[in-house]
Amino acid sequence: MNVNIDYLGILELLRQLEEQGVITRTESKKIAGHIAKKTGANIVILPDRKA
Repeated sequence: MNVNIDYLGILELLRQLEEQGVITRTESKKIAGHIAKKTGANIVILPDRKA
């Protein structure tokens, strides 16, 4: 399977953990960066724009 697709799933999981208060935004970013480096994911994700 494509590592970028897997990475998107991981990002969704991290987002849900943030919403539940299990992890902080800072922790989520660190985890996401580590996983991207480890797996070779190279997709660009833009942050949500909140109005």
